[in-house]
Amino acid sequence: MPALSRDGIGLVAANAVALMAGAGASLAYARWLEPASFAHWAMALAAGRCALLLLDGGLKTVLVRQPQDPDTQTWRTLERGCAAAALGLTVVLAAALAGLAAAGVIATTAAALLVIYPAAYLLSYPALLPALARLERSGRFGALGRVEGITALVELVLPALLMACGLAWWLSFCVAAVLARSWRTWQTRAVERAIGPLPAQAQAQAQAPVAVPSAGEARRLLRAGLAQQAVFALAMLRDLTHVWLLGPWFGKAWVGQYALAHSASALVCQPLVLGATRMLLPELRTLAPAQRRQRVMQQISGLCMASLPPMLLLPLALASADAWLGAGKWADARALLPWLGLRLVGGVVATVLGTWLCVQAAPWAATRAHARWTLVEIVGALAGLALGGPPGLAMASAVSVWFAAWDFCGVLAAPGQRLGLLREAAACALGRPSLLVAGAGLWLLQRWPQPWPWLPLLPLLAWLAEARVRQALRRLALRLVAGRAGPPLAATLPGQGAHRSAR
Repeated sequence: MPALSRDGIGLVAANAVALMAGAGASLAYARWLEPASFAHWAMALAAGRCALLLLDGGLKTVLVRQPQDPDTQTWRTLERGCAAAALGLTVVLAAALAGLAAAGVIATTAAALLVIYPAAYLLSYPALLPALARLERSGRFGALGRVEGITALVELVLPALLMACGLAWWLSFCVAAVLARSWRTWQTRAVERAIGPLPAQAQAQAQAPVAVPSAGEARRLLRAGLAQQAVFALAMLRDLTHVWLLGPWFGKAWVGQYALAHSASALVCQPLVLGATRMLLPELRTLAPAQRRQRVMQQISGLCMASLPPMLLLPLALASADAWLGAGKWADARALLPWLGLRLVGGVVATVLGTWLCVQAAPWAATRAHARWTLVEIVGALAGLALGGPPGLAMASAVSVWFAAWDFCGVLAAPGQRLGLLREAAACALGRPSLLVAGAGLWLLQRWPQPWPWLPLLPLLAWLAEARVRQALRRLALRLVAGRAGPPLAATLPGQGAHRSAR
């Protein structure tokens, strides 16, 4: 499992904390606040994240995958341009909401929340961008994970404490957002200053010819960032397909059922997949093109080994939870989980191949590939809904994600080798002994009178079926018995040792 290095654990834990804090906060505030107040907070949170996506423009990803660091003048140009754009977006947003409040369309307190909350995201980001990109380039994901996990907790939990102390609901959210975003920027810059120049970077910069500072490099990075921003926007559109298609056709109840199944499957795999692929991007940048394919296959293998056994058991776990807590209300969501699990397999393959595509292909080639995926996803979703209703949507998504993997392989592979690359990726994803053990265990547990006490043990048994996991545990046990320090556990797991030797 490639995300078990110390930095990987920190980043995956931060992703899990953010995901669980978001889900918990949504449930809690939905019960504590009036429906209109909760809707305004949800709109403010979405507006902040969308505005950040618009402001970033894919710049961070482009800076992380660059072969060399930009010169000092380019960094300053990008930071100043980002600050000007942040200020301009904030002014436009404030003017628009002030007009709506003056016309009586929206309450003054709601307008203030919808201005201050996104502004906290926008105005704190220009100073964060250079430090964030440099830390990701240097692989300092453990420090980033700690900062981002604490930021998520402050932003989502602090409002409840402030409201309990008597502060107005809208002001509680504003104070928490400003504090959380300011603290993230300050702490990230402090970590970036503390590490100093890395030896490899300092040597490369010393040997590189002195570049003449100009705005040309900044414009080139902005153009590449625009292509990456389009990729992010298309991914967001695909992720929200169930909201904007199910709602008008089948109503809010089915949106809730689908969202529950989608969130449950995301909780199982998303923290690990997001953390591992985020670490993979700067790693692929340092590898030769001939080594990238092997590293990508190792990543697919490790992620599926870690994610698929828990995902396979998720329907049974949700059924037990539904019997205790939901009184059978989640039956429709449970029926969607097998199809979402199939999508997960293709999603892991497509996500890792997409990271490779981001490094190896031209920027707009990756954007066009994601646009084709989105088009196929929407057409498939419409056909699935027309033929099978909401379950048809889940079935269509499980099929369309494999089109994305097939299309990405066509961009990445040499002519005539697309099918071979796709076959190799599918074998890495599905040819896992852990998947076979988890499937056999699920078949037995479905016939067991009380299956839920055994559910936590089955993924552990499935992972022990993997030879690499057993070898890693054996080496760890030998080190503990010998009482001496040895190489980190991550060096014995899929891909980590290969990457270290390559470097």
